[in-house]
Amino acid sequence: MHPKSQYHARFVFYSSYAVVYTPPRCIPWLLLFTVLLLVQFILTVTWCTWRLYSCYITNEFFVPFL
Repeated sequence: MHPKSQYHARFVFYSSYAVVYTPPRCIPWLLLFTVLLLVQFILTVTWCTWRLYSCYITNEFFVPFL
């Protein structure tokens, strides 16, 4: 396994663990993590909307990514 993907899997595992077991002092960090997820979701929706718009303009065949 590639080291970078291994670190990513470890990050996802620890993040899920942190969501399940959250001491009160870690609530700001959890809030930051939620904001980062929200930003990633907004960027994904924006990119998909831009793809739909560009494919509509160029009359390409559009495959939805959502």
